[in-house]
Parts: sequence; structure tokens; C-alpha cells
Amino acid sequence: MDWQNYLKIAQELYDRKGDLAEEEACCRASISRAYFAAFNFATIRLETRERGTKAYGGSQEKVIEYYKQHPEIIRKKIGNKLDRLKDRRGESDYQYYSGPRVITNYPSASGICLKDATAVISLLNSL
Repeated sequence: MDWQNYLKIAQELYDRKGDLAEEEACCRASISRAYFAAFNFATIRLETRERGTKAYGGSQEKVIEYYKQHPEIIRKKIGNKLDRLKDRRGESDYQYYSGPRVITNYPSASGICLKDATAVISLLNSL
């Protein structure tokens, strides 16, 4: 599967927020899809071009840490963006109304996540 298609779905959810479904629901789903598009793209790149092995097994923390701890600036950027995306995905997927709201503007957060996910894929394609 081409994980860039997940990013297209994330963009479509964002573009049709309020039309397709409630705005907040579309934005939360968009954030989640954007993260998984970037994460899975980065994981496949790591397994096929960086390490040549499936040693990371898709572990989110291990994959993100690999990129964050890499000595090259581009890979560090990838890791930092993936880490931020993961945090936003967790906030949007698990934030309940009974607790304090971490994300208060879902359209803005979703737009930022789409930019970050697009940047991750673009940076990976530049390697």
C-alpha cells in the first residue's frame, strides 16, 4: 500500500470538515491519518533503505527515536516532526470531554499536522 494515499485521505477529511461530518470529527480523523501516513512511510523507508531489516518492527517509539537520534540534520527533522505528529495524534484520538482540552482548535491543529506529514514524506523522498 502507498501510505501517501493516507495523506490524501487526511487532506480530504480536512477539506470537507463540516460537510462530510462534524468539523471536529473530521479534523481529529485527519490528524490521525496524517500521522499514520508519515509514520508508516518513514517505517518502510527505514526498513527498506536505511537499515535493510525489519528490526524496528513498526514500533513507533523506536522508529521515531532512530530518526531523532540520527547524526544527519534531515533525519533529525524527520524524527522531530514524527514525534510532534504522534503527540497530536494521541491528543486527538484520546482526548475526552471530561478532562482538560489539550487541543482547542482542531482545524488549526489538523492543518499543521498535514503540513508536518507532507514535510516528512518530502524529506524522506529527498534522501
